[in-house]
Amino acid sequence: GNGEYLWAYLYDNNGTTLLTSGNTSTTTDINADGLAAGTYYIRINSYYDYKNNNYTNNHFEPYTIADSLFTPAMANDIEPNDTKATALTLPRNGSKTGHVNYYYNNIRDSQDWYKVTTNADGRLRLRLSSGNGEYLWAYLYDNNGTTLLTSGNTSTTTDINADGLAAGTYYIRINSYYDYKNNNYTNNHFEPYTIADSLFTPGQANDAEPNNTSNQAIVMAPNSTMTGHVNYYYNNVKDTFDWYEITIPDDGNINIAITSHNGQNIYAYFYDHDGSTQLNSKTTTGTDNFNIDGLQKGTYYLKLKTYYSSEFIPYTVTNTFTTYTNATDTVPNDAPYQALTMKANQATTGHVNFYYNGNRDVADWLKINYTGSGSLTLNLTQEAHITGGNNNLSVYVYKDTLQSYIASQTSTSSSWQMNLNSLTQGYYYIKVKTYYNSEFVSYTIEDVFTQVNVAKISVTSYDTASSCSSTNKIAFKPRKSQAPYTVQLYRFGVAYGAPLTITNNHNFFFNNLPTGSYYATVYGDGASGTAFGKSTTINLEPIPQNLTTTNITNTQAKLNWNGVACAGYYTIQYRVQGDPNWLKKKTKNTTPSFILKGLTANTTYEWQVATSDSANGIIATGVYSSIATFTTNAVFSGANNGNEEGLQMKAIMNDDINGISVFPNPASTQVKIQMSAKITGTVDLLMKAMNGKVVWTAIHKDAASINGSTINVGNLPSGIYMLQIILQDGKVYTTKVVVTR
Repeated sequence: GNGEYLWAYLYDNNGTTLLTSGNTSTTTDINADGLAAGTYYIRINSYYDYKNNNYTNNHFEPYTIADSLFTPAMANDIEPNDTKATALTLPRNGSKTGHVNYYYNNIRDSQDWYKVTTNADGRLRLRLSSGNGEYLWAYLYDNNGTTLLTSGNTSTTTDINADGLAAGTYYIRINSYYDYKNNNYTNNHFEPYTIADSLFTPGQANDAEPNNTSNQAIVMAPNSTMTGHVNYYYNNVKDTFDWYEITIPDDGNINIAITSHNGQNIYAYFYDHDGSTQLNSKTTTGTDNFNIDGLQKGTYYLKLKTYYSSEFIPYTVTNTFTTYTNATDTVPNDAPYQALTMKANQATTGHVNFYYNGNRDVADWLKINYTGSGSLTLNLTQEAHITGGNNNLSVYVYKDTLQSYIASQTSTSSSWQMNLNSLTQGYYYIKVKTYYNSEFVSYTIEDVFTQVNVAKISVTSYDTASSCSSTNKIAFKPRKSQAPYTVQLYRFGVAYGAPLTITNNHNFFFNNLPTGSYYATVYGDGASGTAFGKSTTINLEPIPQNLTTTNITNTQAKLNWNGVACAGYYTIQYRVQGDPNWLKKKTKNTTPSFILKGLTANTTYEWQVATSDSANGIIATGVYSSIATFTTNAVFSGANNGNEEGLQMKAIMNDDINGISVFPNPASTQVKIQMSAKITGTVDLLMKAMNGKVVWTAIHKDAASINGSTINVGNLPSGIYMLQIILQDGKVYTTKVVVTR
């Protein structure tokens, strides 16, 4: 303040370690950068007076001292984070800011640690930015915090990439580029920084782990596609192999297509069921495929790996399974005693010498129950291989398998014939095989001759269904032709259950049958086409019970019965008592009642009901119930008479007999109901005009509460009305009500 020189010194927190100083006779700025947060000390003295801790003359200065703190744009990191154990979390696909190597109290924040956890395989990119132009160094470590994966340095911004990483937790260390050497700091560099991470994942989803052995193989359905990653790295371990298990349901060809999505070498191996016998393989840096033809149904294994151990690959693998048109034969049929009878005049298909689990189906044996009259033709066809070409197919015919064959032929043709003549009736045996052991063939063989005997089948007994439970049974008996018989039961015209093989001509049963319409067909051994017998049709439906008739008028009545749970609908037949002909009605649903209309007054009818069901255009109507009867009411008529409708009853049942009456009668405002004591329980009441229109009801009422109750008739037009009381048993009592004004 007076032009004399001043000196200012900035000390560390201990008050002795000098950080910087400066002097002036006017104004000066003294700067110390790279300081960490803390308490510092400032000493001020005369420039000339202070020497060897003594004042040598009498200089003096008034002064002003001011401080300003200039902070980096990047916020500081949270301490402590100087070791792997104290590493801060760097969010996945996020960023953090920090300061490294800033100084305070003789200590420097020499390194900052972060950890980042990825959730998928891929490339991890670290983007490091220096906030003051000083050089920074970033190191990416494996999960152990010591295995260095990659590193980079910058005084501006740089990207540090590590590809082929599996999902996991990785560690990042940041320190000054120049200050950290041999674990010592050589000068005073410091840097504010930003560190950001980005995870770039392959477009192909990863496979489920573990699947590193055949025992851990992932199930891969036939004709499906899977994606995966192989040989990605984490925690000093690489996912070296990916295994898949493919189970094919039939004989055929498998095509394996593989695609590498990063241009590195993908290697595919296809193994037999043992997981070690290699059947084919392929390597590619792009897309390629290979075939394995002639396979039997079964479980096979596919192994994927990189060609070089340093590679890592996101991949796609597709298996395409193709079957042969000809279905495989029923096995075992490798010996004459295992031979199955061929159907007459039908093609039998088979596969011979297809491979699985180290074995081949060397020979197929068949037999023909020949019932012809001398000549037999065998038509042979060979299906071309899925991967192209035909093989040698050999056919041998035996009358006695302990003797030499009576005919044989070998061909690579797509189709050919064998003709045999002067044959006697009986069984003939056919052996089908390939000429060479390495071959395989999908074939058809057809025996052509005129069938003689046709089996028959008859119904010997059956249950009348008593309920909807599946406890019914039908007994059948086959005859004629030759056992073993093949019997198929049909329900509503559709095969019900699997065919039965009947080894004799005795009675046999189909048990536990649900309701429905049934018949059976029968083939003799080897018979086919129209050479079968058919039984009569049996309908199994429960009989409805407890028939009642209610709501009887002069022209209609309500028919009621106990419902049958398995009914599709009901069939009703009715007639005037004494008439020999029945009229039929079908209900529209399963409601156990039907309103029969268009009846003649004062006439006795009888009716019965049967349970019906239908499917596939076939109707099953069971046995009809016992007969119920009812009599329609008499007809009422009248003429206009003044203000009344003038309707008079032509015939009125006596109120005393009916047990119901009303008073006053006639009435203008209301009437009181009076019932006989013999009417008890729950009843329904209806009041109808003479045109049949219901003008008042009381439904499901206790008879005791109705007796003595009143009915408001003040809003009814003058005229004659009929009051009916309907009991639970269907009995109806009727009385006349006259309304006047």
